[in-house]
Amino acid sequence: MQPIAKQLRTTIDAAANAVIRVAEASMLNALKLVTIQRGHDPRDLILVASGGGGPMHAAQLARELGAKRVVIPPYPGVFSAWGMLVSAPRRDSKRTWLHVADAAAIETGGTLFVEMEQESADYFEIPASELRLFHAVEMRYRGQEHTVSVPCSMQEWNLPKLLEAFHRAHEQAYTFRLDTTPAEVVSFHLKAELKTARPSLVAPTANASAAAVAARSRSVDFGEAGRHDCSIYRREALAPGFVATGPALIEELSSTTVVLPGQTLTVDALGLLVITEQTGSTGELHS
Repeated sequence: MQPIAKQLRTTIDAAANAVIRVAEASMLNALKLVTIQRGHDPRDLILVASGGGGPMHAAQLARELGAKRVVIPPYPGVFSAWGMLVSAPRRDSKRTWLHVADAAAIETGGTLFVEMEQESADYFEIPASELRLFHAVEMRYRGQEHTVSVPCSMQEWNLPKLLEAFHRAHEQAYTFRLDTTPAEVVSFHLKAELKTARPSLVAPTANASAAAVAARSRSVDFGEAGRHDCSIYRREALAPGFVATGPALIEELSSTTVVLPGQTLTVDALGLLVITEQTGSTGELHS
């Protein structure tokens, strides 16, 4: 950080904090892109953070977004790999068919979905009844460039329900709907998942005595929130039901979780780290 601090004519600590804030601003913009700009209110959502670096920034990002809470899964550094191992095998099929949304689109769509279902069954070499099928239609208003994915059910496959589902999906994504504007079908999309057994999650147990849970502390610079004496915990020592108040750091082999001043950490029955804002906390920062 010293060359950066020298160029900025500031201290090394201040330069490091500036780097963190720039990085978090970029993450915040990405989170807004998939929430606010798609019609979702972050205040209704839970932020799940994984990866080696995600848990270090998640508490601050959730605070600025106003998210309900932060959840850190076990072994966050290998969470994506674990997800691949437990995910059901899936095949996606698409048929492009640009046409106004009318009775002909319903008839054609029904035929294409049946064809794609059979193709998926042949791919997995099993009957279609052994697959989980998810149907969707990519649609847009006439004159638009971008489409909206509209989930649909083959049990209620008719034009009025499809159009109403499209108007609702468009309003959620873009905050408005144009009920009198013609809608267009762009493509039909089928997701076919193989019905397979999933591994069950086992509740963890602590591997250390209560006296060893918070055996260390150190001074930590939290930027705008100031410098605080911070408790240092080993994650494997934390049993379900453990509760601590921030500031705190939870260290483990693949990551470090940061709990800010004014936040509470709880370990739930599955070993998930859950971070929430304390009632009446004044530590909130805004972008």
